[in-house]
Amino acid sequence: MHVTIFKYFKFKILNFKVIILYPIIFGLIIIGLNLLFRRISAILNFPITEVWPLHGVLYYQRSKLLYTLIIFLIFLILCFIIIKSNYNIILIIFSGLLLILLSNGIQGIQLGYEWTISGYGNQLYHDAIEIDNPFVFISNFEKIQTRLRLHSITHPPGAVLFFYVLSKIFIHPILISIAVCFISTIFSGFFFNQIMCQEFKIKEHANYITFLFLLVPAIQIYFLANLYAIIITLFLSMLYFYYYSSRKIVKIVGCSISLILVSFLTFLFVFIVFYLFLRDSYSIKKKKNWKILIDLLTINLILLSFYILLYLIFSFNYFNSFIIASTSENPGGFSFIVNPYGYFINRVKGILDIIIFFGPFLLVIFIKAMRFSKNNYVEIYVKSILAIALLIFFLLIGVYRYGETARSAIFIYPFLLFPISCYLLNKKSGEIEKFTLLNLVFGQTLLMQFLFVFFW
Repeated sequence: MHVTIFKYFKFKILNFKVIILYPIIFGLIIIGLNLLFRRISAILNFPITEVWPLHGVLYYQRSKLLYTLIIFLIFLILCFIIIKSNYNIILIIFSGLLLILLSNGIQGIQLGYEWTISGYGNQLYHDAIEIDNPFVFISNFEKIQTRLRLHSITHPPGAVLFFYVLSKIFIHPILISIAVCFISTIFSGFFFNQIMCQEFKIKEHANYITFLFLLVPAIQIYFLANLYAIIITLFLSMLYFYYYSSRKIVKIVGCSISLILVSFLTFLFVFIVFYLFLRDSYSIKKKKNWKILIDLLTINLILLSFYILLYLIFSFNYFNSFIIASTSENPGGFSFIVNPYGYFINRVKGILDIIIFFGPFLLVIFIKAMRFSKNNYVEIYVKSILAIALLIFFLLIGVYRYGETARSAIFIYPFLLFPISCYLLNKKSGEIEKFTLLNLVFGQTLLMQFLFVFFW
């Protein structure tokens, strides 16, 4: 009897449409939008890159092909070992770490490791190595903020100080890149895994989803040297402590430390605060108990106390620094009014950037998973939809002015995997189907690293 390969393996989620047809349609839509907006932008004299909506350049060499194939072979070996170990979490996290280092190596040592920290002359690293005294830097931050480099202006002082500390310990940019990768991959992998274990109760499944998380193209490409890899780690730690800690003191202390650290690194810390508030508000609506908000209020009062203390000791005004950053980012005012087309095209770019770095395979499964969750697991659906709605709100008010969201909004990806995890678990995918999905997702990473160089 004639049977297709998909029927032979009895795939429950992956089929011809998911593996072949939808990715082709996905690619054609992206290419079509690229051609359309490049044409419109040329007419309006609004410059966009050749590879819009990606933030990078097309750059591939045949010499990279052999190395790319070797990485894929290593990936297959790692998958075999992981499956044989029943998805051992330690093996998974260190495999994810190794694959991030290897896949970025496709760009070469200079582009892949060094320039991610010290390239283009406008990185946080360049301001960090000019610091003589970190305490004086905090005291004078508002005075010198507008004279700092591009990325430093739009972040709190902690962003520069983070790379100052790393530069003192590891000295060379390549070692700093590797250090950021180690910190973010190990701790984000740990916290994400703990959340999955608590949420879905099946350790092997939680470990598999953790491996899938570490293989997402955005994670693979931007977890090397990227400040926002640290930020997603702190967001995940907050989610873990806030919702899954068994002891209240651990919850309050863990969340407070995580929130203080992440707020000192980025003004976008408000995303996780708003998200926790929205989820608590949803719980209040169900349980009619306003006391749910007490813990969140306590954590935010601790954060406020920290910045009052910082002001009293160093005269650093966090709110004023945010105003300076916002004014620098939007010197003419709200971009929707000042430059409507630029506002619109970069909102579209921001959405597409997240989607492309998520990939067509996970996108199709995510859409199916959201429908499934809405009808069967409302709690999972709400956890994901609140994060998506909040990010869309941020985009609408002009955050992410240039639309580089796969990097600077990388924290959205764990929320996208919640319904996918629920869907895969309930569909009871077999080992071959789960292995195939891992191959498709990581294969996209290798293809992107082979064809493009991404800007930071």
